[in-house]
Amino acid sequence: MLAKVLIVTPDAERAGRYASALGAAGFWTTVADRPEQALQRARYCHPDCVITDVLTGQCALDLPRRLHEVAPQAWVAGLASEIFALDDGLRRQLSLDRLLPRGTAPVVLQRSVLDMLGNGPRPLDATAERRGPEAPLAGA
Repeated sequence: MLAKVLIVTPDAERAGRYASALGAAGFWTTVADRPEQALQRARYCHPDCVITDVLTGQCALDLPRRLHEVAPQAWVAGLASEIFALDDGLRRQLSLDRLLPRGTAPVVLQRSVLDMLGNGPRPLDATAERRGPEAPLAGA
């Protein structure tokens, strides 16, 4: 069975580059351009990994946490400006499993996804720490 990757970005060009590179590496990919669409797709396709660059405004705090709720098995990586990409405190605050620089080369993204998936499904105990009360996405 192919590993499933959900790509969340309003940037159609970036989505196409990443989907093409991950598809060429043997992953099944789907793209969402809005947080609400990402949550719907995550419920439907049960991704193994989610890559999101929707990390601005209140959605930055809500989307990764909600993705962990609807797809607890999925590793969630965020793409941020380079100044934040090495900030582990920010990564934890945003409930992300990995934080990468926005504009990451597709081949580097492939390796990162392979690395996360090489660890197997995301541990459920990590998800339990991040769960909170069910609430609508702020700003959605």
